[in-house]
Amino acid sequence: MYKQVIKRFWKLITLNVVAGIVTALLSAFGIVYFQKILDLIAVHGAYSSLHAVLVALGVPVIIYALLMISQCVIAYLDTYPETKLDFGIYLHFKLAAIRKVSRIDFSSYQNYGTGQIMQLVENGAAAGKSILFDFYIHILKGLLPGALISLVFLGSYNLEIMWIIAAGYIVVFVLTNFLLKYLYRIKNRVLVNEEWLSRKYVRALMEMVVFRINKRYAREIRLMDEKAGEIVSAKTQIKMIHELFFAVFHLIVIVIKIAIIILGVIQYSDSKTTVGTIVAMVALVENVYQPIAIFNVLFVNYKLNKMAYNRFNNFLSQPDDLHLGNGKTIAVSSGCVEFHNVGFDYAGNVILENVSFAMAGSKSTAFAGLTGAGKSTILKLITGLIKPVSGKMTVDGVDISTVNLNSYYDKLAYISQDAPVFDGTIRENLVFEENISDEKIFEVLKYMRLDEMIAGLDKGLDTEIGERGVKLSGGEKQRVALARLFFQKSKIIILDEATSALDYLTEEAVINKLVEHLKDRTLIIVTHRLQTLSAVDEILVLENGALVQKGSYAQLSQQPGTFCDMLNKQLVEEKVNL
Repeated sequence: MYKQVIKRFWKLITLNVVAGIVTALLSAFGIVYFQKILDLIAVHGAYSSLHAVLVALGVPVIIYALLMISQCVIAYLDTYPETKLDFGIYLHFKLAAIRKVSRIDFSSYQNYGTGQIMQLVENGAAAGKSILFDFYIHILKGLLPGALISLVFLGSYNLEIMWIIAAGYIVVFVLTNFLLKYLYRIKNRVLVNEEWLSRKYVRALMEMVVFRINKRYAREIRLMDEKAGEIVSAKTQIKMIHELFFAVFHLIVIVIKIAIIILGVIQYSDSKTTVGTIVAMVALVENVYQPIAIFNVLFVNYKLNKMAYNRFNNFLSQPDDLHLGNGKTIAVSSGCVEFHNVGFDYAGNVILENVSFAMAGSKSTAFAGLTGAGKSTILKLITGLIKPVSGKMTVDGVDISTVNLNSYYDKLAYISQDAPVFDGTIRENLVFEENISDEKIFEVLKYMRLDEMIAGLDKGLDTEIGERGVKLSGGEKQRVALARLFFQKSKIIILDEATSALDYLTEEAVINKLVEHLKDRTLIIVTHRLQTLSAVDEILVLENGALVQKGSYAQLSQQPGTFCDMLNKQLVEEKVNL
């Protein structure tokens, strides 16, 4: 991953690093020329006129001014690559996660929760940016050049002090590694707690109605508040240890500065040094120890960020679905779907066992069965998201495990109960950029029982919906998504509880219209309301992962068995509710 980032941003990285090295050199030479100015003042004493000042100090002052101005200009120009790197690297890591989701093997994806992935990506992207930009680039750009150049310049004044400071670096690294063992444990707790809190947070947002009605929020907020307190305490501990580094380094610098001043005064009285030299050495000590102080804090952050990045990188390293871009290109013509002794298990639990059936092309087929019967698994197998453990599934006679799924998806449409409606107009949601007449669109809307509602809006088809526009109910969203099917070219259409938000009569009418007007498509339906399936060509009944019945609604509703039992139970429940 880092190689990809460096390859993409190498020009900006180079500019940033070069700017840092040049700035460090300018700063060191600035101190040297400031020392020369002070020494000239000490030699010549007071000056009676501006002309006298320019004659005595002109060249050193001009050079010093040019050095400081150049440093200021470079610092400003460096803002451009630095800012682009700061934000660019962070967003590169976040987009890498989305790219991963677009191709990750579905079984691996199921091991993560939405909230966990969100927090994992947020922590990982921030950690990845911090490791590359705040640590490696920052060291190459400023800390290493600044420390080494200042150390060399300091050695030109006093070799003994240079070696004492260099030895101090070793002591600092030993202390840093000692404290890291303690910090690792704290950081790991923070990461685990943040991912836990994110899962709870997303759930509390998504399940507002359920949580409010069942009075769950008080308990959830209490648990999240406790966990938030643990996170805050742990992060405060880490912050205090970071600040301890700065405090210790500041004390060390103060002691060394005082020692230099005392030693300089003694040597000054013996005419072995000058005031300018004392000032230069004090300034260089600051330049030498400030980078090392910052480095140690960055080094601790680097080590701790590696933990967050490793968790993120583990997600990025999950296996891809190799069939998304590889395999045979399939041209779905009839849309015939067949299962041949298909078996599937998950984590040792058998979900499907030796399931065989054939769905004729350009026909409508529904799956029925109790929760856990295997309906959702069959739909995922048909979409290619998961692969059979045994047996095979074919589309128009082609084994789906050998197919390039991207070519297959050109002919496949899938609508879940969370009907996708995006920000934009109703027209855009139905036909995208296609040039379809209003008359044709309203004809389809009539099938979905949306024509009167949309015609009554001020802007009709050009009404904005979604987050920024008119808010649609769950049933209206589903019907908009279903209406979109009439304008698409998909040969195989899968409706996974796509009518769950509709009332019984509307659902039956919508399904009947879909079956009637999409006769040239292979229509696959899953719904819990069995009595809405009277128009479907064939119903396949599942029980405990096995196919137990198949036939038309008329046949199955009169035939003793699972379907008839489920149907009669639903009819009784509806009468009771009435």
